[in-house]
Amino acid sequence: MRLRGRPSDEDPDHPPERRGETGNPRRCRCARRRSLTITISDRFEYDLRFDARTESDIAVDCGAMTILLGPPSAQRADGLSVDVVTGPDGSGFIVDNPNQPPGVRQLSAPELKAMIESGHPFELVDVRTEEERAIAKIEGSRLLDADGHRYLLGLDRNMTVVFQCHHGIRSQSRRRVLSA
Repeated sequence: MRLRGRPSDEDPDHPPERRGETGNPRRCRCARRRSLTITISDRFEYDLRFDARTESDIAVDCGAMTILLGPPSAQRADGLSVDVVTGPDGSGFIVDNPNQPPGVRQLSAPELKAMIESGHPFELVDVRTEEERAIAKIEGSRLLDADGHRYLLGLDRNMTVVFQCHHGIRSQSRRRVLSA
C-alpha cells in the first residue's frame, strides 16, 4: 500500500483526502472492520493500530482499507509505504518513509578519514576522557564536556555529527543520550 504525496501548493494544515493503492486485500482481513490509524511522531516513531476515525483524522482510501492520519502525521507521511508481512513469528508491518532522516550508523576508521579528507562539513566529537584524549586525539575533534555539550545543542539539526571513542560503545551511548 502506498500513500501519495500532497502537491507543494496545498495547505499542510488542511490536506485533502487522498487515494492510495493496495496489493492483496486478503492480507488485511482485520482492516475490513476498522481503519488503520498511523501516527508518526516528530522523531519518526510509528504507532500503527486498528481504530475508529476521529474528527481530525485525514482519511486515505486504499481500496481494501482506509488509512487514518492526524494532521501532523499526514505532513510526515508524504510518500509513505506500509506493507503487511507474515513470517514464522506472526504478522507485522514494514514502514518505509522517504521523509525519515537517515539513521545512525557505525563508521570505520578509513570511512572517517575519507570524510575528513573530503572537506564536507561535520562535527567530530570525542566522548573519551580528557586523559585518553591527552594520549591521542584526532585534530579538529571537540571534547564532549559541558561546553561541548552546549555547543552540540546549538548546532543546526541538519549538521552531520560523528561521535568518536576507543571501541564505539561510548560513542553509541552518547549519541542515544543526545538524541533523546
